[in-house]
Amino acid sequence: MLTFLAPVWSIGFLGAVGLPVAAHLLSRTRYLPADFPATRFVAQAAIETTRVNRPRHLVLLLLRVLALAAVVAAFMQPRWQREAVATTGQGRCVIIVIDISASMQRAERGTSLFEQAVQRADAELAGLDPASDTAWVVLAGRSPRPLLPEPGGNMSELRARLQASMCTYETADLQDALRLAESALAELDRAGKVLILSDGQASARADGVLATRTPGVLLEKLAFGPAAQDNIAVQLVDVAPYPPTAGLPTTLTVALRNFGDEAAPITLFAEGAGDSAEVSMTLAAGAVVTRSIKLVPQEPGGAMFRVRAQTGDTFAYDDEAGFFAEVREAQPVVVFTSAFHPDADSAVYRLGLALTPDDNTSRYTVAIGDTDRLEEVAGDLDDPSACWVVCIATRFSDDFTAKLRRHLDAGGGVLWIADGPASVDALYDLAWVPLDVQPGTASAGVVASARFDHPVLRVFEGPARASVVGLSLSGVSQASAREGAEVLLSTADGRTMLALGRVGRGRFAVLNATIDPAQSDVASQPVFVPLVNELLRYLVPGPAVPKPLRPGDRLAAALHGPDTERPGRPAEGDRGVAQHPGAYVAGGPTGELTAGQWVALDPAESDLKQTADTASSDSAARVQPASHTAWDVRRDDVALWPYLVAGALLCIGAESLLLLGFARREARA
Repeated sequence: MLTFLAPVWSIGFLGAVGLPVAAHLLSRTRYLPADFPATRFVAQAAIETTRVNRPRHLVLLLLRVLALAAVVAAFMQPRWQREAVATTGQGRCVIIVIDISASMQRAERGTSLFEQAVQRADAELAGLDPASDTAWVVLAGRSPRPLLPEPGGNMSELRARLQASMCTYETADLQDALRLAESALAELDRAGKVLILSDGQASARADGVLATRTPGVLLEKLAFGPAAQDNIAVQLVDVAPYPPTAGLPTTLTVALRNFGDEAAPITLFAEGAGDSAEVSMTLAAGAVVTRSIKLVPQEPGGAMFRVRAQTGDTFAYDDEAGFFAEVREAQPVVVFTSAFHPDADSAVYRLGLALTPDDNTSRYTVAIGDTDRLEEVAGDLDDPSACWVVCIATRFSDDFTAKLRRHLDAGGGVLWIADGPASVDALYDLAWVPLDVQPGTASAGVVASARFDHPVLRVFEGPARASVVGLSLSGVSQASAREGAEVLLSTADGRTMLALGRVGRGRFAVLNATIDPAQSDVASQPVFVPLVNELLRYLVPGPAVPKPLRPGDRLAAALHGPDTERPGRPAEGDRGVAQHPGAYVAGGPTGELTAGQWVALDPAESDLKQTADTASSDSAARVQPASHTAWDVRRDDVALWPYLVAGALLCIGAESLLLLGFARREARA
């Protein structure tokens, strides 16, 4: 069927056709006949010339009329609409796409939306003739899953597999499933109908509109269930510090999203590793907020941490978040020094107090010893979780520096305080450290610039930054950072006071100053404790917070065994795939947790908003368990204006060629 987007140009079309013809007719010469015996030969020549030129003029007139008509018709933007082929009668081909995402598990009048979709699909299949009709069912999850390898007429097998199919906790990609259906129809080389059964969730559509791109395909979309009025989603954002340390606070930060249209009172419950906490609040409509809950793990070992929101909404699959962590004991710190003064006036005492305060809230266990007694002090020298601190040391053997390098290569961290001539000389001999110091150049210095955007100094915010910039240090040697090093503190004359760099798999930090109370009061300044703690945390960062899996992801190898616990009903099919939200854990022979992983619903699946065409539909037109109402039928159409423009250009070109040919012919005559 031919349609026009700008039919007002039809007036111009009539003019383009009529005006050249009228001009041609009006330009014809009219005269009265007069007999002249002497001009009869001229009259005969004129008649012969007219007989030759008249067909030429008519052809040129026709080409000009066609060119003008094509240009004006192009402005009318004609489109040829391809009617969708009806699917009634014999030889029908029907492909049914069913949404199996988590949102289809919502219940309406005691029946889930997925069960309603299965009933509707079964009724469609029951109305087909196996002898002549063809059918196919595609389940739309993270990737399309056909119930049979290809479309066919085995309706009984298809209906049996349809009844045995199950809804998932995945997100759906309806666009991908629709493209699979279209490609199947293209391979069959026949027209057909694609029936999409979904709740119309907006996140299931990549571009917001489901439309067929294949001519001759009737696209029918059926909506199930009303739009959800309320839903609260809980998503884990951060855990700090990670991994948790037994006896020390761990902060669990979660993001709360209210997808409803009204404020909702909620209560957050957090538990894990023998501790629990509770927080109550009211979440405004459409709000996205973060809340932090502190837990204190009681015992080291594997533990599952959970944060659950008591909301009362009908979509409970996104109301809980969690993670599995190996709660560790305090991180070991080994201080190598030559100054064993236990009194409060020693630098080592101040350093130990900064790491292990008297209130027993330290995340470190500190061992102090001489550089000549490595095995006594360091314990397991290959432990990459330990941080070595070199402070006021006067003896550095080759054995010490070799083991220091092996510790860095294994992933450990080193804080070197260059606070004396021996320490500066030993640092000068190490070409792989981040700072190039010059012995014998130490003098006082004042911090003039600081990298507050770096993780080590990010703890200093607002007025606390004034305690860093302007800090006076003693024993600052002339030094410059080597290639790849990061300068955190420096003086106005360009001397580097604190530098960081990577050595092997580990991190190396150099504090180019003394902390001896006899020479400097920096160890008694408020900035000293947080600076040292943040330095050690950065030098041995530990593992990153594990990202949650999504339903459909592969589980870790440790969670494939028969001792793996899963929430909800037993998983179908491959036991190595996460199918349900919640905790997947593996236990040891005595019941302790040995491995675990949290599986969370995809954040997009929590937003139950529907697309505009779904939301604008009349609620009475919703699909009921034994009836249906089509949303719409889309037809493909083809724009014709490019072809008209091309035709006009061809007419103009043909006219030019004809005029050139006529001119050459007359010249030869």
